Amino acid sequence: MSAESSAAFATASEGVRAGADVCADLPELLSPPVPQAPAPPPSTTHTRAALATLRDTDRRTDIPMISPGRRSEQEAWNEKLTRQGRERIPGREELIRRIPARTAARTHGLRSGNGQRGRRHGRDDAARDSGGLQHSPSAEAFSARLHQTFQLQATPAGLSIDRSAGSVSVPPASIRIMKRSDDLLVGLDDIDWAVLGHAYGSAMDVPGQLRAVYGPDEETRESAFRSLFGNIFHQGTRYSASPYAVPFLARIAVAGPADARVDALMLLTRLAVDWHDEYDLPLGIDTAAWRAAAISPEETLRWYDEQIVAETDEEQLKGWREARAYCAAGHPVDSREGALRSYDAVRAQLPALLALLSDRDLEIRTKTAYLLGWFPEEADSTLPALLACLDGERDPVCAATVLVAVGLLADHDPDGRLRHHLDHEYPLPRWAAATALTRVLVAHPAAAPSLPPAQRIAAELAAFGARSAPEPATVHHDGDLHSYTVRSLLHLMGVAEDLDGVLLEIVRVLPRIKETAVVPCPLAARAGNLLEALFEPADAVPVFTELSRGRRELLRVLAELLTAADFQPLPFGSDLHEQFTRYGLPGTRPALRAYVGLPAEGEGPTAPLPDPWESFRNH
Repeated sequence: MSAESSAAFATASEGVRAGADVCADLPELLSPPVPQAPAPPPSTTHTRAALATLRDTDRRTDIPMISPGRRSEQEAWNEKLTRQGRERIPGREELIRRIPARTAARTHGLRSGNGQRGRRHGRDDAARDSGGLQHSPSAEAFSARLHQTFQLQATPAGLSIDRSAGSVSVPPASIRIMKRSDDLLVGLDDIDWAVLGHAYGSAMDVPGQLRAVYGPDEETRESAFRSLFGNIFHQGTRYSASPYAVPFLARIAVAGPADARVDALMLLTRLAVDWHDEYDLPLGIDTAAWRAAAISPEETLRWYDEQIVAETDEEQLKGWREARAYCAAGHPVDSREGALRSYDAVRAQLPALLALLSDRDLEIRTKTAYLLGWFPEEADSTLPALLACLDGERDPVCAATVLVAVGLLADHDPDGRLRHHLDHEYPLPRWAAATALTRVLVAHPAAAPSLPPAQRIAAELAAFGARSAPEPATVHHDGDLHSYTVRSLLHLMGVAEDLDGVLLEIVRVLPRIKETAVVPCPLAARAGNLLEALFEPADAVPVFTELSRGRRELLRVLAELLTAADFQPLPFGSDLHEQFTRYGLPGTRPALRAYVGLPAEGEGPTAPLPDPWESFRNH
């Protein structure tokens, strides 16, 4: 192990931080190779520098994959886990304390926010930002000691298992030529599901659930989907069984029962990227940083071996050996590496799923476009297909979804298509074009000369933000397009000439941000983004009248809209108190209201707080 990795592993970490009907001939696919991968008022210079830090890096690295280990080890673990009721990593408390993330990049390399993501399931998002030690997905190859590998490949005879030594690529491989008359679950029983795991232990129940999804009974199908969302994608975590379900879900999305296809597409999206909308938009997913941050199973095993050699306490030694066996059996330890297994499994199916952009079902076209936007490494093949879909699409929601996907993948405005849609007859596609152009402008500054001015883009976003959100809307950001708009405008501040003017537009949109099932307190998240970009750390309170007009209006609106609960600590509040005080600003709602000149509302420091679980029950 390198000195850098050894030092990283030794660092303490305190917590474990979400056209035609496609049924005819689809080309046979092959698994792709693993990719390579008084305080003075804040200055404009500081603001632009702070905004620049939101942009993503572009590092590439190889990501080794992990295979399930020996059957006997897997079965022993799954029996134990099933008895416990859900998966737990042996010796996990010690692992949580001692294995941190390998790089400073946050979870999946792309999080910008103030800690709201973890709250959607009532958990602290330190679970994402620290060591990443969660039970996540599994998908492939590994182990110097375990010379057995499950390599799944779809053939006319079904899925075969190759137990030869060596590394592998994405475990569940591809879809062969499929028609509606085919058995889309061919090969399902060739996988030894008993040696794989999910949130509640052994994955032996997954084949039955996949059969129910493919079956004729609607109620049974819905129940099976609920089970799959809860076991192979449990609150955003993926497991060793997760990537093995992907090829069958892809087949169902392509040629399954009509009522099952949309749900299959959405489950594929979640297995690939969790709820990246909340912290990866508007710039999109940075797979290079994600891959670089993931800790490979080989590296984890070597580290376990070092701990076992050095440990003298018998009880601790037992824990290390159990933890090593858990990893060696194929269970992911680092959540980022585990998530990559499912992500790459879905990526392997994209050539077949591309055909769904010409499906006769509007919802299928829309959900397919949404999925494709999360795979920048496949842009060379997906962008032309998305642009072809855009040319013939008449539905505003589908067109808007395609436009956002194009913006997430492109490094320029292809043939002026995005600029053209700024003048679309419907507001939703106009918003989507402005959103896409924002991403291209900020992520690829070299493209700026060929793009509309930042002021033109900001004006369209502001016009959309001034209205009530259209129904239906795209599913990006869980349907909260006003919050998405604020994110885009925030990035535009870094390139616009009139920074304060863009900030005032943001302030006008903030009251329209709504709570969603995924993001129960989005305003607190956006407030954290804005404070970080607009204020410098300070010990003294800035003189309110010396702040720019945009900053004064921002603080007034936040004092009106934020609740006392928003200033409470995680997991039921946020870290807003710490963020406000970091910049010398009042850290409670009553104090903030007094600072900006608003009347008190009787919310003293001891005022009762609202029920922290209310928003979760409402959803």
